[in-house]
Amino acid sequence: MTLEEARAEIAAIDREMAALFERRMAAAEAIADWKQAHGLPVLDEAQEARVIERGAAQIDNPAIRALYQDFQRGVMRLSREYQQQRMEERR
Repeated sequence: MTLEEARAEIAAIDREMAALFERRMAAAEAIADWKQAHGLPVLDEAQEARVIERGAAQIDNPAIRALYQDFQRGVMRLSREYQQQRMEERR
């Protein structure tokens, strides 16, 4: 693969990731609505651990598995922040 081909591949993946991120945050907003309606806190450490573990299990390459876990932790942090923001806006 050439440098330009690799960059084009990353650009295509980034477009897909942006669409997936948008879908994920819409689901996170729905979760925030449910949690707020039921008086639950945003943070659910056990659920976050399950999500990270489940995602890491999908990574075959052990050299990047820990990187993916770090990536997923960041996504989870953003989801929590977004949920908190949405809950505060609705109060």
